Formats: sequence, C-alpha cells, structure tokens
Amino acid sequence: MLSFLVVQAYVIIYAPKSDPNKAGQLASSETTATVELVAEGNRTSVSLEQLTTSSDTIREAALVRDVVTGSVTAHPGELTTCTMSKYDLTLDKIGAVINSWEILDTGSNSFGHLQPGNGLELVRRIPQFADNNGMLSVIPGKIGPQTWPLEIGLVEQGSRNYEDFNNLPWTVEQGDKVVRATSPELNGLRVVKEYVFSNDYTINLRVVVENMTTSTVKMYDVHNHGLTLRWGPGLLERTEMARKDETAYDRTSYRMNGKVYKAIPAAGKEPIEAEGPIVWAAMESKFFSAVLIPYRSDDAANQPNFYFRSLIPTNHQVPVKDFPPAMTIELSTARFDLAPQGTQSFDFTIYAGPKKFSILKSADAGAEMQSLMFHDSWSFMRWIYLLLTDVLNWLFNLTHNYGIAIIFLTILVRLIVWPLTQKGMKIQQKSMAEMSRVKPFIDEINEKYKDNPQEKQRRTWEVYKEHNISPFASLRGCMPMLLQLPIFFGLYRVCNDTIDLYGAQFWWIQDLSQPDRLMHLGFTIPILGSYLNILPITMAITQFLATWISMKRSKNMDPTQRNMMYVMPLMFVFILYSLPAGLMIYWNVSNIWQIFQTMIINRIIEREEKEEALKPKSAVMPAKKTQSAGNGKFTKGGKPQQQGKPGFWDNFRKALEQRMAEAEKMRAEAEKRKKNKK
Repeated sequence: MLSFLVVQAYVIIYAPKSDPNKAGQLASSETTATVELVAEGNRTSVSLEQLTTSSDTIREAALVRDVVTGSVTAHPGELTTCTMSKYDLTLDKIGAVINSWEILDTGSNSFGHLQPGNGLELVRRIPQFADNNGMLSVIPGKIGPQTWPLEIGLVEQGSRNYEDFNNLPWTVEQGDKVVRATSPELNGLRVVKEYVFSNDYTINLRVVVENMTTSTVKMYDVHNHGLTLRWGPGLLERTEMARKDETAYDRTSYRMNGKVYKAIPAAGKEPIEAEGPIVWAAMESKFFSAVLIPYRSDDAANQPNFYFRSLIPTNHQVPVKDFPPAMTIELSTARFDLAPQGTQSFDFTIYAGPKKFSILKSADAGAEMQSLMFHDSWSFMRWIYLLLTDVLNWLFNLTHNYGIAIIFLTILVRLIVWPLTQKGMKIQQKSMAEMSRVKPFIDEINEKYKDNPQEKQRRTWEVYKEHNISPFASLRGCMPMLLQLPIFFGLYRVCNDTIDLYGAQFWWIQDLSQPDRLMHLGFTIPILGSYLNILPITMAITQFLATWISMKRSKNMDPTQRNMMYVMPLMFVFILYSLPAGLMIYWNVSNIWQIFQTMIINRIIEREEKEEALKPKSAVMPAKKTQSAGNGKFTKGGKPQQQGKPGFWDNFRKALEQRMAEAEKMRAEAEKRKKNKK
C-alpha cells in the first residue's frame, strides 16, 4: 500500500500532465518522393526527375515582408513543397525557410501512413501581430513575431546585421531530392542554402556564405559567433487546447561531453547559453523533437566548438493566459573570415520526428540522438524505462493492442515483485495488528501522563518492551516495498510518455495517451472539465477497496488516520482526472492486483495465527510478569529480573529519556529566568 501512496504522491508533485492531440486521417497508400511548386492560388506538381537546374525552373516571388521592420503578412510567398515517405514540408522563398512541416509517419504502431495535408503538424507559420486570420484559432493573436525554423543570423564585425536575408525573396532550383536556394546580394554578401531530402526524418542542410567583394570580410557578432541557425517557436504538436499542463513537456536540450543537458528558459530572464563541442541542440515536446546537428569531423580530438542559446524572444513574452510563450534555440559557429571572392560553407543535419529510441538511434548513429529519451532521469532509472518500453512493445507484438499489452505488463511486473511485496505486506500487517493490541494501554498512558511527557515516553517504551513490539517494525515492512518503486515509476513513465500509446485505441478509448473520455457531458465542471473520464473514478474505487481490506486487521487504528486513508482516493479523482488513459489502466490493474494479494496475505497470516494457537502448551507455566511499584522494573514470579547486557532498544530508550530530561530541565530554567525578570 505504501508504494502506491508514494507513487501517487510522486505523480502529484513531479509529474506533468498533458493532452496531446491526434493528427489527421489515416491513409493506407505509401507516398512517393515528389517536389511540388506552389504559387499563390495555384498548385502545380512536378516530379523531381523532370526538373533541371536551368533558369526555366526559377520563378521569382513577390516580396511579402517589409525588409525594414521585418513584419510578416498573413500571406506567405511562393512555396516549394517536398513530400517524402516520412514528412511533407514546404519551403518559403522568402528567406528559404521552413513554412510548414507535417509528419506522415508518427512512429506509433497505432497509426497508418498519413496523407499529405492531413499529417501531424510540427511547424506552421503564424503571422505577426494578427488575429491569426483563422489559421490557428487556438494560439492567441499578438504573441509574435514568430521565428521561422532554419532562419540564419549573420553579423559583420559585430555591427552590420544581415538579418534581412530572412526577409528577402530567394531564387530556387530543384533537382533529384534537392532544393537549392540563393539569396540576393546584400551589402556584398550572398547566401546559398542547399536542402537534401531523405526518406527518413532528416534533411541535410548546407549553408554557403559568399563574399562578392574584393576585400576580406570578418563575420562575428557581439558574442564572437559566426553563423547562427535557429529553430522556433517550439513545436506545433498541440492543436486544440493550449493549457499549461499541455506545455509542461516543452523544453530545449543539448548534448555535450557525453551528457544531455536540459535548458528551459523563462520569460524575462537571460537566455541559457552553453559553449563547447556540442553534438546537437534539440527542441522537445512530449512525443516529438526537432534537432539541429552540426557537421562533425572524424577526428574526435579536434571537434569544433559551437554555441548554444535557448531563449524566449522579447516579442514572445506578451502575457497570455494559459499559454506559456514558446522557446527558440540557436546554434552558432565560431567567427570566421571571408577572403575576397571567397566562400565558407557549414553543414547541418536537421531531424524532426518522433521521440522513439529506435528511430532516433537509426537517424544519426554518430550523434547519439537516442540519448534524448528520458534524459531528465537518473541513469539507472532511464535504463529501467527503456527496458519496460521494449517489453511493452514485445507484448504489443503478441496481443496487437496496447491496452491489453499494458494489462499484461502490469501483471508481469507484479509477478516479478510478488516475493518482495508479500514479505513487506506480512511485516506491515503483523505490525499493525500488534500495535492495535497495545493501543488501549498506550491510550491509558497518554491520558494518565499527559502532563509529564518524560514519564509518558518511558511508560510507552515499557509497554512495547513487555509485549515484544518494535514501533519501527512497519518501517522494516516498507523496505521490501520501497525496492519496487523504481519499477512502478518506470511503469508510470512508460505509460505516460511513450509515443507508442499515441493514437492507440482500447475498448471505448480512442487514444491511450489522452484521458479516456467516456462521454461528453454537454457542460463544464470546474477542475474536471466537460468530459466524463471513468477510469480515474474506478481507480479511486479500487484504491478505496485496497485500503479498506489492508486496514481490516487494524481495528484500533486512530480514527483520524483511518478517515484520511479513506478520503485520499476521492482526492485523487480530482488530482489525477486528466491523466492519460494508458496510465489509468495500469493503475486500475495494479489496485485490483493489490486487493487480491492483500486478501491472500491476510488469510496466510490468519492461518499462521491459528496454527500458533493450536500448538501444544508447555508443561511449565510461563512466568507471570508484574511490575515493581518501586522502580518500574519487570520481575518474574515476584523476583527481580536478571539484568543482562543492554540491547539496542534499551540504549535507544535511555538516550531518548536523557534528551527529554535535558529538554525539560532547560524549559524549567527558562521559565525560572522569565519569572525572575518580572
């Protein structure tokens, strides 16, 4: 029972809640690799094989952004759309940046292949200081401007800013799975972006900075950084409600020196910065991530340093109720010089896809992106989480349903920890029964010596010693159960965080990563919302039954404590009402298992007590214990008890009595001094 209470407390205090939303419609057909040029109000499809790099394929787009102010209208420029097997994205010719990025394969076994236009959106452009024009009704207006993913930053000699590269129309050429975008010349510089698309979740990006002048140009900003690549704002995974509990998983992180560091900037605070051999920088949501991976040489001893910044831009810090501002990450190179008519190129790999161990590992093995999984946990806990995730997927392959797989996983774990649970519960049950037997004596002592705490403590310890009871026995019973907590925490994280439950159905539940939502109420209840979630209610009922059965043997338990144990399940209904259905299935199955295990252990204890009572009595009558009126020591048959070497509890009691006597003496002296002053 203690383990469940600790787990529940853990969930209340530490665990964030979320309500991610399932994307689009399912499609059974595979998508082939094509590039589409999309003009304003006109969409034409051209296969990559038919395209050349001739000037005939280059079409200028109208300037739709004010270069001076950097403001953005609601209408993007001409778009280049690339549809691959895993994603569908569009590049805006204004700045050659990402305008939208849809995931067509979520990595969840519960989804089929999504159709372009109905995929899960990780990126969608939001206009600056507008009412969103119906584009995204859930995100409040006036929270921009929004950073376009894969914008660049360049500064010459710490003063001349080339931010307008992101606001000008670029010319675009297409080839086989390649898009090459060239900026117009700006103050003697020109930038080329080459996007190479693949059939996994990555694209390769090469940024080439060209010096068109006849003099050397030194590129560095006030932080001594060279080229900066940005991703923001956040990831557009949630599309219905933008509550704080849904953004609790939003964070940024980076990997350096073999470790993953979490970086969560705060509005109005300084950016979080890091410098060193950074392997990657990531923008995370609950189930998905976008990762910027700079090129690394094969020489591990001579890796270049990069500069990481995680921040909430000033214009994003407009207070909006229940909508925490989104974060932006920047990955910068060291300063560099451009020789006359010279160039400097920088290579990156961009990953945007699910946070799933196998997918992250295969996307870029050298970057060790799989370390994103559960990186905020202790190392040994992380391996428990990963192991349980593998077991859950193995059970899914057997059952073909994640709801059933969670039930089997819970039962499997419960069977493994059965010996520890049984031992701990037996110790606790016996301890509770023993404490119940002596409770009348303790109550009498408390009443008789309520004004003499030292004597009350001494008499209480004598009762424990006379009945051979250790008041700390219940703690010994907790130890075997505490050893199970890493497993139960692991089950919680797996059921709550794994993308495999994203969109998984079970019985009436449409998505195991969301609350079960049995029915819509048609009205809103404060705290609970407008849906009836039945699993938290059944969890409270089974928790109450488990508590009631475990306390049946504690007839003399303190009424206040007993009532609190009964009220706690009701409190959990309100606290845990919005937890994912997958986690609630685990909790309900665990409670049901706990009920039957407690019943079995109670019967075992009762049988052992009956067997003990039926044992033949010794012919020698047991010595009668009395208490000497003089010194309170126990005697046998009226004779003083033989005093042996003091045991642990004797020494403990003696030390406790000594401390209490000293405290009482100090209190008396303080009162005496107080009276003398008067």
